[in-house]
Amino acid sequence: VPYGLQKEAFAIYPLIFGDSCLQYTEILQAFPPYLQSKIALAMKFSLIIKVPMFHGSEAPILRELAAKLSRHLVEPNKVIIEMGEVGQEMFFLSVGTVDIYVPGSSGEDDNSIVLLRDGSWFGEIAILRDTVRTAAAKTVTVCELYMLTKQDFSS
Repeated sequence: VPYGLQKEAFAIYPLIFGDSCLQYTEILQAFPPYLQSKIALAMKFSLIIKVPMFHGSEAPILRELAAKLSRHLVEPNKVIIEMGEVGQEMFFLSVGTVDIYVPGSSGEDDNSIVLLRDGSWFGEIAILRDTVRTAAAKTVTVCELYMLTKQDFSS
């Protein structure tokens, strides 16, 4: 979150909360709507700029993409991507752990490829090409994911 926006938020923070200690989502919801929107957009923007395929893109374009990201809270052990399906979206992992794996065949264990953590992304090929997914993805912990659809990326 940019420093100026942090200053703006923390100027209001003591007025709202006093000395209480709350979770991030509770804190964000207590801010005025205009500040909630600014903080949410800054957080989405910070996820997008980490992705190499977006390096070199102009900030206004990245902010427009950030505004199109939809937020999803997903419980543990939920399959997000099925191997072999045609992908229509990519994901940005804000908080949590996701296992990228190749499913085992006929009773064999799944073959874990990588565990992704906060700030990671996956599924980006799906918004660039019409192709099937080459691996599956499932949550290991509760995850906060942001999704960018192929349609939103293309428009």
